[in-house]
Amino acid sequence: MSDERLASLRSSQSGRVWMIGNGPSLSTDILESLSGEKTFAMNAISFIYPKTTWRPSFYLCVSSNVVRLDRQIFFWRSIATGAPSFLLSEWRNSVFFDAPHVDWIELESKRSRAHRWSTDVSRYVGRC
Repeated sequence: MSDERLASLRSSQSGRVWMIGNGPSLSTDILESLSGEKTFAMNAISFIYPKTTWRPSFYLCVSSNVVRLDRQIFFWRSIATGAPSFLLSEWRNSVFFDAPHVDWIELESKRSRAHRWSTDVSRYVGRC
């Protein structure tokens, strides 16, 4: 990920950001009420797209389950929104190619950074 791009993105954003999980309890009413708010959604969030006009402001995908061949449509739907997207660098040029709204991130394993949040996503994203 470009340090300049990340710095520009960071400095252009302020205020609260909603983190959206995509579990079975996620409702379209909640998402519709977040229209206009900054939201960060992950992995297979696009399962709910046919039921709502809401789309995330930012997209993060670190789940290899989402990019399995039989589920890639859900991954591609989120990338196609044009929202700034953060994808695993190991997928570069295999699952997805460079695009102006895509940044490539490194994922540190549970063993190497156990229970630590990343404070600099340009270096790594931690996984608990």
